[in-house]
Amino acid sequence: MYVDGIILSSDNVQEIQETKQHLQKTLVTKDLGPLHYFLGIEVAKIKKGVVLSQKKYVLDLLRETGILEAKPTSIPMDPKVHLNEKSTDLIDARQYRALVGKLLNVTITRPDISGCRKDKSVHKKAYKAHWDPAMMVLRYL
Repeated sequence: MYVDGIILSSDNVQEIQETKQHLQKTLVTKDLGPLHYFLGIEVAKIKKGVVLSQKKYVLDLLRETGILEAKPTSIPMDPKVHLNEKSTDLIDARQYRALVGKLLNVTITRPDISGCRKDKSVHKKAYKAHWDPAMMVLRYL
């Protein structure tokens, strides 16, 4: 069995040590120390708990789509825009699905865009009329 990453978390340091020792008896392990970054999520410990962020992931996504320097928007989606499949301007469906999947990943730390992402993932075909609102969500982030 190969496990690429695991997080141990507890208020009880003794429990963490015992769990690590148990794992080390049966598996080859490598302790990377306190958690700072995991699966694209930045983790910062504060007095009241932890803060999760995907700032680097979002910046990489903005670079990838070529809109890093685009003007930000204050809302994730134009409420007047209703997505449908009546448009005739088809776009690369794989590229669109990849973007929707990446937006889904961002909802882990940004639940404020979850409704926008859901609206974009229900269509079978990808049209420019769907791509433009997805870009608006990115500009919002």
